[in-house]
Amino acid sequence: MYYFIPAWYQEKLSLPWQYLSKEIEFDDTVNQSRMFAAQSLSTNLLVLNYLPNLRTFLNRQQLLNISCWSLFDQLQGIEQEKLSTIQPFNYKELNWPKDIQFITTPYVIVAMNANAMYAKIYFNEAGNVLWIDHFEEGLIYRRYVIDDRGFISSIQIYEQGEHISTTFLNLLGEKQFIYFVEEGTFEIFENAKIQGKLKQRFFASKSSLIEAVLNIKIKEFTAEDVVVIAASNEHNRYFLDNEIPGKKVLSFFSERNNDESYIDYENVKGIDFFVADSDNILKNVAPLTDQVPTAIISPYDSRLNLGVSQEVKELNIWVNIDNIQKDLIYKIGELLFKEIQRNKDIQVIFASYNEQNDQNSEIVQFVKTLNNRFISEESFNEKINALNIETEDEEYFVFRQVREELTVISSFSTVRLVIDLSENPHLYTQIASISAGIPQINQRETPYVKHEENGYIIQSIEDLPLAIHYYLDTLKNWNRSLVFAIEKIAENNSEQLVKKWAKYLEIE
Repeated sequence: MYYFIPAWYQEKLSLPWQYLSKEIEFDDTVNQSRMFAAQSLSTNLLVLNYLPNLRTFLNRQQLLNISCWSLFDQLQGIEQEKLSTIQPFNYKELNWPKDIQFITTPYVIVAMNANAMYAKIYFNEAGNVLWIDHFEEGLIYRRYVIDDRGFISSIQIYEQGEHISTTFLNLLGEKQFIYFVEEGTFEIFENAKIQGKLKQRFFASKSSLIEAVLNIKIKEFTAEDVVVIAASNEHNRYFLDNEIPGKKVLSFFSERNNDESYIDYENVKGIDFFVADSDNILKNVAPLTDQVPTAIISPYDSRLNLGVSQEVKELNIWVNIDNIQKDLIYKIGELLFKEIQRNKDIQVIFASYNEQNDQNSEIVQFVKTLNNRFISEESFNEKINALNIETEDEEYFVFRQVREELTVISSFSTVRLVIDLSENPHLYTQIASISAGIPQINQRETPYVKHEENGYIIQSIEDLPLAIHYYLDTLKNWNRSLVFAIEKIAENNSEQLVKKWAKYLEIE
């Protein structure tokens, strides 16, 4: 069995749909578990955090077909065989006052009673109830948290608007344990199903509670099992400090592990090997590579998904703007502006995977400025007017926020060229480009891009026009890149990546 332990501790995974982060959600665990399951290997996700909206998240990531063990399901006494009897949650079936009125707004449903706000009902992106807040004199005093499988999962109590406790329930609404916010402690109720398996009822912290339940699960592991642990601070105590049967892999992911604070240098000797998604992340674990074997294996598998960009008139250029200084983005924009003046079939997509990127709003304004300049420049207008072309709605530059894989995949179907001049090119973009047969322009070589094969490595920003012409002036070099990309796809499909894992794990 391959057990994958994700680092899914972000609050954003269970937010109402209007507050959903636009950051990319998929990570190493998402893609690794997909790949192993695709090779018909026994795969199991072990989720340690409280995620009542877990099924919705798994559905977004196409992981519902993979077995998933939830630690908080064990704590709450959730019996899987009884879930089939649960009906979809209907908020109207709760015990509401007789004269309650439900007012639908664009984001929430407001329950009004005697001209006062009685409750607010929040929904996830699938339209399921996420939680229900109850109010007295304008202050929240209670929140029902709804599991996306259709039942009240927990009840949060507030005093003067401050969260003081959370009581966790089973399918029948019976109390199983309680969390006291100020103290940070947990108490297991005497009638809780989990109580018979635990040696104590009181826990001083969330981590001690999780460790106690996890130790019960670990007893099921065998020497033949492989445990793949997403590197994070939360996991050091649970997995590095304890003896675990089977082989242990620590997985480093650039989007999560951007410093070395998550590394427990004292307890890594029990790890069988490190797997990293890029050579950049190895800088942080370099002191440990003498103790533990290390492999660079992409968590993303390439799949033959060739686009049709060579069949459309537009020459779409995808420009990654993450981890790039604003001044460099402006230079790229100005150079591409000149290229569009030369060839008006070119269209530019400035793309960001990170909603928290502070400069995104400035780039959006920069995009508007570039488009307006085409309309205002007299020399350009003269050429346009001579052809009787309307210019008001013409957009040669657009900004795109990326949150899902599908956004990239659908966009790349008509993208002709990818530009990523960051110090460490975005890994998923590189793999997606290979899958779509798109050449890439970078400032340094990576294991996935070879100069003048499936990409062009420039030495400075001044070389960018040369690289663009190399791939857009004729289809000869572009087709050559396509052939090379198809070879790369064969090297990085899920079957080959899993074989690399097996080699390091010494598994036949």
